Amino acid sequence: MTGSGGGSATNSGIDFQQRIAALAMAHILCNQESMQALELNARVQTIAFETDDAIDDLTLSGDGFQFFIQAKRNISLSELADSDYSSVIEQFVRQYITGNRAGQRYILATSPSSSSRVTKDLRKVTTATRLNEDWSANPLTENESATLTKTKNLVKLHYKEKTTKDIDEKDLTEILRRIYVAVLDIEEGGALEQAVFFLLAGNSPIPPQLLWGGLVTLGLTLARDRLSIDEPALRERMGKYFTSPDTAQSPMARETFFELTHITENVASGREVVLIEYPEDGADILFAELRRFSDDGSRRVTFSGDEVRFANNDPWRLVGRFATMKGAERHIVSNIEEFRDKEVVIAPINSDEDFDATPHALAQAAFCFEEFRKNATPFTCLNCSEFISEDLAPFIEVDEEGFQYAVGFVHQGCVRPTYRILGGMSSELFRNHTLLKNFNYEIWYERIQRGQALFRSPVGKPVAFIARDPHHNDFSRGKWCIRIDLEDGSSRYMVERARVVRRSQADATSDASEMNAAIGDAQSRQDPLCYSKDEDGIVGEYFSTYSRLIAMDRTPVACLEAKVVPYTRSIAETYSVYENFYAPLAFLSDAETGDPIIISDVLSLLTNPLDLDKFTKNWSMAGIQLPEFTVSILETDERFDRFMNLLQASGAGAIVDPLLAPNGDLIRGYVVSDNSFLDGQQR
Repeated sequence: MTGSGGGSATNSGIDFQQRIAALAMAHILCNQESMQALELNARVQTIAFETDDAIDDLTLSGDGFQFFIQAKRNISLSELADSDYSSVIEQFVRQYITGNRAGQRYILATSPSSSSRVTKDLRKVTTATRLNEDWSANPLTENESATLTKTKNLVKLHYKEKTTKDIDEKDLTEILRRIYVAVLDIEEGGALEQAVFFLLAGNSPIPPQLLWGGLVTLGLTLARDRLSIDEPALRERMGKYFTSPDTAQSPMARETFFELTHITENVASGREVVLIEYPEDGADILFAELRRFSDDGSRRVTFSGDEVRFANNDPWRLVGRFATMKGAERHIVSNIEEFRDKEVVIAPINSDEDFDATPHALAQAAFCFEEFRKNATPFTCLNCSEFISEDLAPFIEVDEEGFQYAVGFVHQGCVRPTYRILGGMSSELFRNHTLLKNFNYEIWYERIQRGQALFRSPVGKPVAFIARDPHHNDFSRGKWCIRIDLEDGSSRYMVERARVVRRSQADATSDASEMNAAIGDAQSRQDPLCYSKDEDGIVGEYFSTYSRLIAMDRTPVACLEAKVVPYTRSIAETYSVYENFYAPLAFLSDAETGDPIIISDVLSLLTNPLDLDKFTKNWSMAGIQLPEFTVSILETDERFDRFMNLLQASGAGAIVDPLLAPNGDLIRGYVVSDNSFLDGQQR
């Protein structure tokens, strides 16, 4: 009888592989020029599934690079010839022997639940090999040394099996240099999956969860049939849901995302359709369609301020300006209350001529099209320069006296009467998240991938205090750091804000002495200082006493000694896996004043802006009424610190993800404070 465990493990491994493929497809379809998760600073052009190459799970290719990926959701380091790890190394060696070319990497992609011997030790020693680090100057730990030895032995074993000769030191080193370890928290609910949702949300009207599921399914289909897919083929299958490869190329390309109406390469340019205050003959509004160009190409109607002037006539007060009669009609219907009691006189052009097809109109349409194509930030409001994330935002042409010509989007609230409205955008994403006004999805995705280290692991209490040092200094470029050796042969490095701290040799020596004194004192009290063991997919480690970690249901590993060691890039890249400890965080700004919304001396910060609706409903139940607002982003820890220092100087505080009882009491959230530790976790 066969148990279910093997099948489940196999299925979860297949799912993990296809999620990596879906990540690559998302980056192609969203026009990303890099993929941080795989340390790739180039554009993926082709994805191959289950290839005939030695490393056969997944291959990503582009200009000058070829990434061979072995996807192992859960793997342990082992020197046994029949182990999963040995199988991975065998494929790496075989690829080197049979298909060695410049620009190739051999990537072991795994999840955070894998052994730290792989996620930390192997990652560090391979990085150090690429950087030609001097291990005599900075000796490996016991576990790192064992990891390197076992890996080398497997490389030697498989090389000799395939060539019948011993590998020389040059080839051995070259294979190690090509091995990369990518730790991807991309399973359901994982941090990387959540980050991808923001990437998809910023580039498609389809709900990101549905689109992500479709990409994973597509990856499974392609893998089953052992197929490859390049960017043109991927866009043929999925491109209708996304923007074009070059988002600055054309309005029609963006129509895929925003479903722009009445925008083509031949933008309607031959007419002016205006709504004018018209207090004559008992009327209130004149709804007039006019020819835009004279036979010599000059404009028959000019605009300035909030007025329209016809040739040789006095100016009229302008209510609105449009490219088509249908556009003006939609405006009236959408704002029916403003026109309900108004007498409207309609004056269409009494001609069958297609004024949009005249030479001057076609030339203007081409000029308009080209101007929009050159816009490097097409979804930034032409008026206020804030990002646009609202449904039905108008697409307009600025063509009036005293202003530089421009074409692009504006917020509905930023429309001026003289803006010539060409169309608009329609986005299911923006309709579903109407509260996320002015929110920049692309910036959030860029920052969230290697941010919010503090919030990646559960604190264990509904209300906790974020320990923030208001005088944090990360300017030191000292050449030393502190390594703490543990009883299981592994090591940790002293960090601040999830990054290894660089110190001068004198400061490092002093701090290591203090740490060793604390270690000795804790041992004398028979409650040693420990790190929690990073296991079972838990992201983040805790540092505290043995008894407290046991109470937190963590597995303690006792600290033995703190040592001063040279700071190296491999240490930084292995143990400083986050760029930002707190950021990115979102907060609400008053739409009128632009100031942060502070209620009862408290500013609310959010770790996931897509949950904003949940929070505002909760706050409303507690009697909090918010003014009209937009959503701003604290992109980096530096901005977070400056923001918090200014906030606290004014006598206010901040709470992250606050949920309230109906009486206003805080029942869940992170209270920002200036303590140095929180429940034993290094902050």
